[in-house]
Amino acid sequence: MKARCEALPNHQPVFRCFSFYAHSPGLESNNMDTQKPLELTFDCPAFTGSERMRYEIPPGGITLTGYLARRLQKTALLRDIEADIRQNPALALIKFGFYAAASATSWGPAHYQPRFERPGASYIEEDPDTGAEVSVSYVQRSPHYTFTFEVRLPDGGLIKGTESITGTTLGLKGVGMPAPSRIDYWSADRSYAASATGIITSELVLKPLRPTQVRGYGELRLTDLRGSSGDVTLDREAVLRAVVRDRLENRYRTAYRLR
Repeated sequence: MKARCEALPNHQPVFRCFSFYAHSPGLESNNMDTQKPLELTFDCPAFTGSERMRYEIPPGGITLTGYLARRLQKTALLRDIEADIRQNPALALIKFGFYAAASATSWGPAHYQPRFERPGASYIEEDPDTGAEVSVSYVQRSPHYTFTFEVRLPDGGLIKGTESITGTTLGLKGVGMPAPSRIDYWSADRSYAASATGIITSELVLKPLRPTQVRGYGELRLTDLRGSSGDVTLDREAVLRAVVRDRLENRYRTAYRLR
């Protein structure tokens, strides 16, 4: 089931998306009548396109560390995650997985490449949509460009992670930059924790007489302390798909297209 998105009045360019259903054990996955419908709602700004890229890679210039900090500022995807933890940890894990994948790349035109700094550089900034504090540190250049980051959410939740840019790959669809990463999340009272590990590749698509386009794709493995586990995948069309199984063997599947 794909997400259905509609603009919210007076909150442009915010979208509310509904795209969630669950599979109970033993039910056929292709039988929609046997699935219990649940609702997953996102109220968040647009994270793709020219306007978003002007924020992540502003015309006045930005460092690579600063760009990573701007890219991580998609914390609106985590709104109400504390309530989800109490009511259904599997939903919380999916929401965290969507954030982990979406914040690992960008979508839209890039008019220039962020400039590199020396290891030891850092960048701290608030997410203007939520007030979350995002900090990124450039750890090392060799053998790979490695960064650590921390996100302090307004509800008291905490995210920490590492990302390494391992080089470039040349393919028929573009120039790829695979980035193995690990992202950990803790709830405000630290009683709940989740992790996402895997590789998200940012891909540069060169087009004649047009700015280079950036897009991402990849997969992350999800786990949490409540016994839920699963995967989230991201494709070149900015569609996130998640499948999570909780400790009672209930299976949850959803898809959401970033806007």
